[in-house]
Amino acid sequence: MKSVTAKSLILDLLRTSKPQALPVRALVATAAIFDISENALRVNLNRLIKRDVITMDSRGHYQVSATTSPLRSWVSTWRDGEQRMRPWQQEWLNLQISSTMKSKASEKLQRAAYRFGFRHLWNNSWVRPDNLAMNTADLRLLLTQLSDQDDFMLCIVSHFDSSIDLNGLWPLAGLEESYQRHIKALNESIAHLKTVDTAQRFRDSFILGGNCIHTLAIDPLLPEAMLNGHLRNQLTELMQTYDTLCRPFWQDLFSQYDFLNSPAHLEPQLSQPLAIR
Repeated sequence: MKSVTAKSLILDLLRTSKPQALPVRALVATAAIFDISENALRVNLNRLIKRDVITMDSRGHYQVSATTSPLRSWVSTWRDGEQRMRPWQQEWLNLQISSTMKSKASEKLQRAAYRFGFRHLWNNSWVRPDNLAMNTADLRLLLTQLSDQDDFMLCIVSHFDSSIDLNGLWPLAGLEESYQRHIKALNESIAHLKTVDTAQRFRDSFILGGNCIHTLAIDPLLPEAMLNGHLRNQLTELMQTYDTLCRPFWQDLFSQYDFLNSPAHLEPQLSQPLAIR
């Protein structure tokens, strides 16, 4: 995972504090924990304001701009856990990309599809189990918002007459190993929360929390018939517990400013390219 920078720290903190605005003194105090200088913080604040990514009110308090990112909205649904899915009826969602779509546009759509658990099947065809709780109209809207493309079809398919092993499109063992690795890391961090200093608590909760949330947010949400969904659910519940345990540390730092959840280092991961093949 990329290191914490002044820019990513600002965006991650303000994303979590929304709709509240935070004073610069609170941002400076947090930056010091991550060895980020006040000058670097202020330079990046000014750059983000010029790009209209964040705004400053008359009191010198900062907040993210009103524009809501569809990707950040989707990331926040990790808390819904298994409710993001419904029972699988052995049917598949097939995404067909127009053969006339230009390569760059097609790649943007493929990356959006990858984030929603689709994997490349054949030529311009992508597939995933039809087990998402959202309906196809809502899914289509999100895919369009994330990719700025709408020249595609979503079809429900009951059977593919193909020699391709559809289950093999996803690294099932790797997904389960990832759940177990994050569960182990969270349990170890929880066990040592009271034994490390305050600064370490902030760093651990910020970075480890971001790693776990990112894993849950881009999870392909495969049905129990394909992998051990209990591990994914265990990770979700443990991350919710971790968030509850760490939130008081952040509340103490920001005193009167309420956080609905603990800040987590997500910003670099939201923009990182995904391996779509």
